[in-house]
Parts: sequence; structure tokens; C-alpha cells
Amino acid sequence: MSLQHKISSLLIIVLTTLLVGCSTEMAESETHFITNVEYRTQVEQQFEKVKLLAQGRSTELFDVFKQQLSLQEREAMMFLYAYMPLSDLCNNNGDYYLSQVRIAFQTREQLSWGAAIPEDVFRHFVLPYRINNEDSDSSRSVFFKEIYPRVKDLSIEEAALEVNHWCHEKVNYKGTDGRTISPLGAIKTAYGRCGEESTFTVTALRSVGIPARQVYTPRWAHTDDNHAWVEVFVNNEWKYLGACEPKPKLNIGWFDAPVLRAMMVHTKAYGQYLGSEKVLGVHNQYSVLNLLSNYVPVKPIYVKIIDDNNTALEGVNIDFGLYNYAEFYPLKSIETDANGFASLTTGMGDIRIFAADKKDHFAVKLLSVITTDTIIMTLDKTIGEEYSLNLDYNPPIAKTPDTTGSDNYENKKRFKYEDELREKYISTFYTEEKALVLATKYGLDTAALTKVMINSRGNYSEIENYLEQASKLESPFTLTLLEVIAEKDLHDITADVLMDNLSNYRITYDNIYAGKSEEYILNPRIQLERLTAYKSFFQEKLEYLDAESPNETANNVIDWIKENIKIENDLNYYKITLSPIGLYDLKVSDEKSRNIFFVAVMRSLGVVSRIEQATFKPQYFDKEWVDVNFDSDNKSVVSPKAFVSFTKPASVQIEPQYWIHFGLAKFDGKRFNTLEYDWEKKWNTFDDKIAIEPGYYQMTTGNRLEDGSVLVNQTYFEIKEGESRDLSINVRADNRSLETLASYKHKEDSFVIYAWINPNSEPGTHFLKDIEPLKADFIKRNAKVKIYTDNDENISKLSPLRDYGFEISKDVNNKLLNDFYSQTGFEKGQELPVIAAVLKDGSIVYFTSGYNIGTPEQLLKLIDRIVQ
Repeated sequence: MSLQHKISSLLIIVLTTLLVGCSTEMAESETHFITNVEYRTQVEQQFEKVKLLAQGRSTELFDVFKQQLSLQEREAMMFLYAYMPLSDLCNNNGDYYLSQVRIAFQTREQLSWGAAIPEDVFRHFVLPYRINNEDSDSSRSVFFKEIYPRVKDLSIEEAALEVNHWCHEKVNYKGTDGRTISPLGAIKTAYGRCGEESTFTVTALRSVGIPARQVYTPRWAHTDDNHAWVEVFVNNEWKYLGACEPKPKLNIGWFDAPVLRAMMVHTKAYGQYLGSEKVLGVHNQYSVLNLLSNYVPVKPIYVKIIDDNNTALEGVNIDFGLYNYAEFYPLKSIETDANGFASLTTGMGDIRIFAADKKDHFAVKLLSVITTDTIIMTLDKTIGEEYSLNLDYNPPIAKTPDTTGSDNYENKKRFKYEDELREKYISTFYTEEKALVLATKYGLDTAALTKVMINSRGNYSEIENYLEQASKLESPFTLTLLEVIAEKDLHDITADVLMDNLSNYRITYDNIYAGKSEEYILNPRIQLERLTAYKSFFQEKLEYLDAESPNETANNVIDWIKENIKIENDLNYYKITLSPIGLYDLKVSDEKSRNIFFVAVMRSLGVVSRIEQATFKPQYFDKEWVDVNFDSDNKSVVSPKAFVSFTKPASVQIEPQYWIHFGLAKFDGKRFNTLEYDWEKKWNTFDDKIAIEPGYYQMTTGNRLEDGSVLVNQTYFEIKEGESRDLSINVRADNRSLETLASYKHKEDSFVIYAWINPNSEPGTHFLKDIEPLKADFIKRNAKVKIYTDNDENISKLSPLRDYGFEISKDVNNKLLNDFYSQTGFEKGQELPVIAAVLKDGSIVYFTSGYNIGTPEQLLKLIDRIVQ
């Protein structure tokens, strides 16, 4: 080899070595997103499992990894995919998730606090695009553009408070149905229930890199409701705030007093959680964290199950139940260990223990946490046994929080300004005058279209777009479609979805449907899923399943589902419905989404179909409603029925309402599940005979008293096929004598109820909602009720209460309220509403403040006791 060749070869070797060395140095210098090697390996292994699981949508989900990704982006994407619920594998594509990863990393780089956020906190509480069960959207990038200029020069704590002010400009509280609208949908609507406000606020906080999580009490102990709020991680500790309810500092909210009576507060951490907080439940894809000790003293309680020979029983299912909404809601469900034990860390109230084995034996006991550490139980009851028991349920005692600095003049002034900004936006929504023009243009019923357009809120342009397209079809069902969907659907539905359902509406067996087709074929709404366009898709893909009768078509669809769809219930842990088309592609589903998919396909093929309200069973109509069974060779049957009627004893003075005063639950082999009849449905509005499945049932009634305690009655019974039974709603009477709590000098010559109300707060909104259906009851009783508020604007908002016979007055600078506090000795500064019942002699026999669902009913019961 010549010298020149030798030199050339040497140069090549040197250059190659340098290039490889530089490349290796660059790779080594790129830091991992997950620095814990063991955890990273676990994520990679789980990611590979998800790739196999989701191969039906491999292109849509995983082609994104063919792009040029940094090491951190790749690992972050793998983390999200590894622990992703089925709904998100089904409903979104890979580019969407990459955009979420990149905005998260961008905020970490651009905001001053980004570098200080611990890796695990960022991984669980900044990176994840999903907060809870909200409809997902592209809100993070939209929010970042608006919020970043307002927070970039602030500290992280100041920024968290500022973000909450921005949220209040956009969204205020109002109760809605159970579907959690997307964050952008909430802006369009300008209101939401607490679950929507909190997912909205957490999304906004994460959009600028502030670690945040939705915190949730699944049920209150002292009142029939639940609540969600927000925690933020600032300066290495978690602090809370009320979503869309800005205060001058953190760790302040109108729910300060209620949360001191909580029995459970929890949150979900996306992915496997290795942090120091107490874990309530570990699942393959997420962890539930028990945060109760952040708010109240807690205590572990233990249940031991033994047999008659004192032998510990393993594998017995234990429900730790909290009374709420006429049922005992399980705060935790767990099986006993090898020593017969199950445990829960909770607050200082009562817990009902329900224990059931796999051999039709069970037991029920009430445990007082404040006095009891361990309870030993034998399974002394048998499924089928009929008996009744009374339980006196007590929540934790009420405590007064420290609300120092809870508000100030500047915050109130800014709060009012933010209300005005939001109202200015709302003023752009449809009016009756504008709707009249639209109705005239398309020749539609004015009253019906006006209701639709006003209810569409900020989504009216999509409805306008739909009406323009629909006018070319000249369909008689253009307006009908807008009327059969839920009111909330009008807030976020698109014209494309509406047109798909209108233009592909067909009725295959019209002669047997007797007017059911508009509700159960035209209507795209099946349960509480986000509405999508699916009818044209299934008419193309599954037309061959259509047959000569509804029964044959149903059996064909059932066979197709059983052959093609794999059921993985545990993998859809947020319980968000998979979109029907996405499910078709993914070929994996949970049972709930599978049932909705069945109905979607049947409606697409022109067959009347639904999810039955009380039992959630999929059904189709073939001269009568037929249940679908995916777990049996007998695929579709008219299920055996039994019949019940609700009766009210003469001694019960109130008109009992379902979910409020009574509930009916069926045993499923592990626990009793309450039948899902309408909320607050009065007992005498049910059918004379209600068809239910034969089986073993639990009837629960409850009389919630003003201190939050409940007089409970539970009746257990079995009902067989064809049997009819009267169910007496035995709401136990409150036989306590009235107690004088304090004295208040007033100049009235009769019993008076005084109430100070802020109609703009969530507790005030709840009070007004609760009192609305009781208007006739208050008019009938003709009691003197005096309502006070502090300004003319609030007077206007409360003026409808004059129709109840109430007096509405302004209490300037809260002079009367302060005088009330000084006379009575009640602690000043408690959250409104403040309500007191005062006898003619000045004796106060009732006092409540703040958030208490059902207060108007308590007042009615009090009036009856006093009048008697």
C-alpha cells in the first residue's frame, strides 16, 4: 500500500472515530425524560403491550413515532401511551398526543418555575393532557397563548392565582348533566358544574406548566352532594383553590367548612405513582391517592370477617359505605386478606360496612370511626332473607375554619369586573329577536327554534351552519333532531354530526315502532357520550348485517360484536365512552362502550334501540323491548319481569323523591347497585306498576336532619318473576324537640326565617336551585321569610323569591348581619347563605351557614314542626 493510501486510510479512521465519538457524546448528553431506569423499563414494557392491544389503530396512533423526536419527547410519548385509557387510544391520533407533549415541554422551558418542578410531579401532574373524564380537545395550546403573557413575570404562586382569575373571566358555576364537557366547550358555554370548572382550571394551570390536579370528594358526609376543586404544587407543597373562584391567596375556598367534615378526598395520578402520598388504590394504569389528611384528621379503621368457628375469611368483598343520595356509596371496595382483614383511612364520621362472600352470605354494620378502630363481623345474613333495620348515621361534627384573609376589597372589585367580562361575552348569544329572524328564514316553528338557539349558548354558529345545510334537504326532521338531543349537546355539537344523523336517518320497520323512531333512531344521543357522526359509516361498513326483522338484525350485530370486539373493562378507567367508529377500528372496548356501540349500529340500520335507563342494558324494539345478552347463546330475550309500586305512609309528610329520600338497589353478587331512575323524581310520578328484574333488593330511605345526620331505614327483600309488590317509603320521622341555640331580639310578632344570600356564589346557587321545585310548598305554609343581600344587583337576581311570598331587602354593608352575629354569639364571617329560624320570643331554633344541599326542605320540615 502506498504511503498516500496509508495516510488516506488513517485519516478515514480518525475522522470516523471523531464522528462516532461526537455522535455518542451527543446521545449521552441528551437527558432522559424518565431518569429512573427501572421505571423507564416498566414504561417501555407497558408501551409494547399497548402497541399490541391497539394494533387496530396502529397507523393513526403509532406512525407519529416515525417523526424526528427528541429522546425526551419519545419517552414522554411512551409514558402517555403506556398508561392511556382505551377511550383515548380510540378517540384521538398520535399527532394530537405529540402536540400535548411539546406544549408541556415548551412551558417547562419558558416559565421561570419550570426547572424547579420535580421530575415525578411534572410527569404525573403537568404532562398528562387528561384531567378526568372530560371530552379532550386542543385547549392547552389555545390557553397558553392567552395566559402566558399574564403570568410570565410572576412567581409560581402568583401565577396560580392569576390563572384562576382568567378562568373566572371565562366560566362560572351552574349545575349541568353528568357529561363533562371539554375545556373549550366550557368557554363556549360560559358555565359548568364543579367537575367541569375544575377540569377546565387544571387544564389552564397545566397549560403554563403549573403542576395541578383535580381533587374530589366523591360524596359529602353531611349533605347530599359531592364537589371537585383544584390543588396546585407551589414551592414544593400542594395547596388548594376553588376552581374559577379566585381568592387573594391559596388554601381558601367557600368549601373550607364542608371539607372539614369530609370522609374522603382523592385524586387520580396518571400512570404508576411512586410518590410519598398515601395511595388509596393501585391500578395497572393509574393510582388513586387518598388526600384526606391534607384537610382533616384521619384514622385507619379495620374490618375482620370470621366464620362461626372464629376462622378468618379471605376474599370477602368489603364496601366502606358513606350515606349520600339515598344509598351507601362505597368510598372503597376491597377483599379481605388472608387474615380476614380490610382497612380504610378516613375521617371522623360513620361508615356502613357491607360484607359479602361468594356463597350468598352477607352482613351489614354501622361503624363510628371516632370511637372504633376495629370491628369483627360474621356473615349472619343470607341472600333472599327478608328483614328491615334502622341506622342512625352521623357525619363528622361541624367545625369552623380559619378564613383570615379569605377576601379583600381589591379581590371583590376584580371579581365583579371578571363577571362583567363574562356577561359581555354572553350578551353576544342568541336573543328571541334574532331567533325570530332565523325561524322566518327557514320556515321553522319560532318558539321551538328560539329555545334551541338560546340553549346553544356560544355554539350558535354550528347550529346556524347546520340549518343552512339542512335547508337543502327539505327534511321534516330538521328541527326535531335539535329537540331530541340533550340541552348540553347544543353547547358543543358540530354541524357535521347533525347533518350525518339527519341525512342518514332511516326507519327500517316503521310499522312496529309506534312513534319511537325519533327518540331511538334519529337521536344520536344514547347515554352521556360525546356525540359523533357514525350513521353513514355504519350504513356503508355494516349494511350486510341488516335482515328481515329487528330480531334477526340484532342477532347479526351481536354475532359481529362477539366475533370482532375484545372486552377489557379495566383498561378504560376513566369510563369515557369510546367513539363508535374508533371502537370499530380499535376492536377493543369496555362493556359500557360496547353496549353503546350496539345501539349506534342498530340506529344506523334503522332499528329502534336504546340503553335501558335503570339497568343500563342494551335493548332493541320488536313489538316490545328486548334485552341483549352478550354472555349467553340466547343472545336476545324479553327478560323476565317482576313489578313494584311505591306507596307513601300517611305519617310521612314530605313528598319523597328518588335519590333524595329513597332508592332501590339490586344485588349483583358483590354489592347492591341503585337503579338509575330520574334524579329527584317524586314517588307519585312513577308508573303504578314499575317493571324490574327478579332478584334480591335493598330499599333505602333517609331523612337528612339539619345537623347532617340521617335517620336511615333499609328493607331487604326478594321478588320473583311475575310477582307484584308494594314498597312502602318508610321515611323515619324526626321526633326530637326543638332546641334553643341562641337569642335574637327582633320586632316581629311571629316566627320568622332570616336568610342572607349571595346569589353569585356556588352555595347561593345551590340554595336557589333547591328551593325552586318547592315554591308551592312555601306558598302553602305562608311562613314569614326575610331575605337579605348586600347590593341592588343581587336584589334583582333574588327578586323571583318574592313570588314565594318572601320579603327581599338590601342589607347595606351587612349591618343587619353583623348585628345578628353580635347578638347571637355565632362566629362572624361564616360563608353565605346564613339562615336562622327565630321564634316570636327571639329563640333561635335553627341556624345554618354555607354549603348545605337541601336547606329549603329542612326549612319546610322545621315550619311543620313549629306549626304543630
